[in-house]
Amino acid sequence: TGSWKTWRHDMEILFCIPGGGTSSLMYMGWQKLLKDEFTIIPLEIPGRGRLREMERASSLEEIAEGMARQVCEQANGRSYGIFGYCYGGILAYEICRILAEEGKCLPEDLYLCGTSAPFEEISVTPLLSRKEHRQDLKDMLSRFFPAYLTANTVVMEQLCEKYMEALFQKYDAEKQISDITEEDLNLEKLEDGEEKLLDYIVSFANDFFRSYSEDEALMLRYCKACSSPYCLDSRITVICGGDDRIAGQNGNCWKRCCRKEFIQHTIEGNHFTLIEDMEKITSILRRKNRSDVAEQLREIWRKVLNADDSLDIEAETNFFEAGGDSLLLGLLNIMIEKQIGRKLRIETFFEHQTFGGMVRAIQAEPAV
Repeated sequence: TGSWKTWRHDMEILFCIPGGGTSSLMYMGWQKLLKDEFTIIPLEIPGRGRLREMERASSLEEIAEGMARQVCEQANGRSYGIFGYCYGGILAYEICRILAEEGKCLPEDLYLCGTSAPFEEISVTPLLSRKEHRQDLKDMLSRFFPAYLTANTVVMEQLCEKYMEALFQKYDAEKQISDITEEDLNLEKLEDGEEKLLDYIVSFANDFFRSYSEDEALMLRYCKACSSPYCLDSRITVICGGDDRIAGQNGNCWKRCCRKEFIQHTIEGNHFTLIEDMEKITSILRRKNRSDVAEQLREIWRKVLNADDSLDIEAETNFFEAGGDSLLLGLLNIMIEKQIGRKLRIETFFEHQTFGGMVRAIQAEPAV
């Protein structure tokens, strides 16, 4: 484990955990996008990526225990956050549970992207058995391969689709993920250069689905044993794809694990475009878009309402019930634009009258 950038002791650490079947290389581009915000430390799954020579773990809990030790050693009392995508989100949750049980320092922020809670029914269903999601999986495979591999992207997409059809057919027959051979594809004679492309696609896809199958088996076993939520003293930010049919479009299930502030962002895209759109994801992680907004807004509320620290402003606190009116709302809007750099329509405040609702509305707006 290590970071991809110079260690900055004045920055918060962000530990990043990859999704099922992948390695920490999926976060390579984050070093540039978050260079002024975090020290990025990727956490690798044993047997994968930079730890490919290490023996694979026999349980999700074993992986999480190893990662929890790394977090403690490398954070060493500094402020930190954990980001997990898909399977990595389940690992991030279990890491936090382990740290809480051991009385260790929890992350200030837990970011869960494209991840359904382990105690939800969707989390205990094998992905390939969900036939309604198979088109998403077909689209996913062709995205893995860069355009420079071939000038004929149509052929590449066709080969990927043939591979996925063979994978589904074999899965339906055997009820498990198995390697696909070129014979399984039943292809007609290929043109010059297409055989090499096919070899690459089959080899890469078999490696990916073999690793994914191992990850899914560990995750399903863990989720089936996870009957109730464990409440964490960390701020939880859930990032969902508006068209994510795999993990679901609503992350509210994670509220049951959160004792502190809960934030949800829904962005355009499905389960796989979530992690492809790095700019959109990392903008959520930047300080100007994170819950520092909540602290700024809380101070603005106190000034507008002429209240001291005795006013308990929680996520469900209603601005009007706390003493606000339409005139003060106008002042509130002016101060938000001036101090936070977000300009909202006045109607937005009537649609989001609670403190938590206003925080989410502000975070959804671009900076002015």
